[in-house]
Amino acid sequence: MKKHNHILLFLFISISLTTSLYATNIKSKQTSEEPSLVAEKLGQLFELYYSREKYPLAEKYLQKFISNLQASESEEHYYCILDQGVLSFLQGNIKQAEVAFKQAALTAPKKERCHSYYLAILYESQGTIDSAVQYLQGEIIPNNSSKLLELAQACRELKQYDLAINYLQAAKQMKDSDALIPLAKMYQKIGDLDRAIETYKEFPDQDDLSVLIDLGGIYCKQKKFDLAQKCYTQATKKMDYLVLNNLGILHYKQSNIELAIECFEKATAHCVVEAMYNLVTIYKEQGKKDKQKYYLKCAQENGGISCLHSKKKYMLDPLLIQKQQEGEALREVGDAYTQQNNTKKAKQYYDLAGQLGDSEALMALGNIYSDQNKFDPAEKYYKKAIKKGLIFGFTGLGYLYAYQKQFELAEETYKQAIDKGEINALYYLATMYNELKKLDLAKKYYQRAADKECLDAFCQLAMIHMDQGDTSLAIGTLGKAIDLQYTPALNMLGKIYYNQNQLKQAKLCFKMVIGKQCLCGKHVDTTEKNTDLICLDLPEENTALFLLGLIYMKQNQFEVAKQYLSRAIDQGDISSLNLLGQIYENQNEPETAKKCYQEAADKGNILALGTIYEYQDELILAEQTYKQALKEGDVVALYHLGKLYERKGEHQLAQEYLDQALKEGVVF
Repeated sequence: MKKHNHILLFLFISISLTTSLYATNIKSKQTSEEPSLVAEKLGQLFELYYSREKYPLAEKYLQKFISNLQASESEEHYYCILDQGVLSFLQGNIKQAEVAFKQAALTAPKKERCHSYYLAILYESQGTIDSAVQYLQGEIIPNNSSKLLELAQACRELKQYDLAINYLQAAKQMKDSDALIPLAKMYQKIGDLDRAIETYKEFPDQDDLSVLIDLGGIYCKQKKFDLAQKCYTQATKKMDYLVLNNLGILHYKQSNIELAIECFEKATAHCVVEAMYNLVTIYKEQGKKDKQKYYLKCAQENGGISCLHSKKKYMLDPLLIQKQQEGEALREVGDAYTQQNNTKKAKQYYDLAGQLGDSEALMALGNIYSDQNKFDPAEKYYKKAIKKGLIFGFTGLGYLYAYQKQFELAEETYKQAIDKGEINALYYLATMYNELKKLDLAKKYYQRAADKECLDAFCQLAMIHMDQGDTSLAIGTLGKAIDLQYTPALNMLGKIYYNQNQLKQAKLCFKMVIGKQCLCGKHVDTTEKNTDLICLDLPEENTALFLLGLIYMKQNQFEVAKQYLSRAIDQGDISSLNLLGQIYENQNEPETAKKCYQEAADKGNILALGTIYEYQDELILAEQTYKQALKEGDVVALYHLGKLYERKGEHQLAQEYLDQALKEGVVF
């Protein structure tokens, strides 16, 4: 300890010190503009690598974090500059750290003095006392132990452990019990375990969970297993199931295997993944393969890494845990870029995460290549995800095979996923059978998916029943989905009633959708009554508004129809603009109608463009446009083509298109 260290023992700074790097405080800072999701995830990566003491990587992601901040976020930039200074200091670049802290001083928000704090510690660590005191002038608050604790925390960040101990001892002398646990941890850090134990024993609450756990860990290091067991046993009474895992390890070290298994199993019952892996290790040693496989599967299903590579006889290899956490953090940055539709950047981060064994990142890469019709790399990454234990990879791979019309391979892959409990695979296999017109198999697997509450399976099953002419069974199937508060089922039921000309029941269904309500009970009841609220998907609401507008238009209640359509238009529904144009035509307001069609066409609605051509008697162009819309998958074009051929006197062709429109569920 340098002789000058006592000089700063009673120099305190009147600031609100950030006791960890900025990335850990992103959410708590109140600013006019929140950092983007990408910036937030990059900040988490920075924090992760900082905590791992991988400072070059931490510095890399700090720079990326800064580049993703909004220009207006001056306070965040200030803290980032401080973070750069801390990283420079920890890597021995004292001059760079000094420059960063002084640069932060130039951009410091009002009343913020963190830079003075760090500069004072920097100069004191270098023995430049005059400079240290200079940065603390005007910041002295005597007899303030809380400021000592803050200063000690800053020293810990800069790895100035001797200084930190000095400040904590000073706070302890002021009878501040909050200094005891940090001081004991500092003694542990420098390897003075006896003084750490003495300090923990001075803490007023000897039943404090952190005290018991830390003492147990110290006694283990000292091979004082009886004392460690006493601490851990006392800690388990506080219902901390992670401690049971530690106690199990202790029993294992003492060759008390049955007691170890008992502790691990209790911890496993409360989803402690480490305990599951420790059971895998024990049962592997005992040659009990069934139990080994069972607990390995439990660990994977609870978010553990996919296989056990640890060469240790107890506990997971800490490096594997670090790799898993780094992989997750990198994948989340990829997810953030995916939300921004930045596929290039997303791939970069998914690839980095995949290299660390993150199965979901490998799955995401498979999805990206599949969307790009790059089937070979997509297949490769789906198989890698499967190899890492991700059962969803089977579903992605099955879909890829089905898309390439390799139906036997797809069927085999989907069934592998189903055998492993993947519910989505039931739905995708049923959909493949449906497209292949194997309706009995399609119904079988849709029903199995519906039994697992895969909600869209109910709607698909109802559509098959409708195609087979069994309307009552279709309605009953939709009723089950409605009982589960699935809004699309209500819209579909409304369409069925509409096509049966039961307009009162249809309107009730659509009004329930736009009122954010859903039917409850075991049967569909079409009487009006109070119902429970559900979450509403905006496209579903727009569909209901459009269809209500259509019903009221058919009933010549044009003003009511306009109200519903206007609500849908305000929410961005272009189709409602088309229908609104038809209402104005019926009201003999051709210019207003034309404006509606033109606005819809300008917003990319091909059907509206076809209507404009019809309006101008350009029937050949209208026909071509409707057929283009149909080619792009808009089945409503069937109705428009039917009406166009009717207008041209081609009645047989018109009826064919109108029948096909009805079969596709188009309401008119």
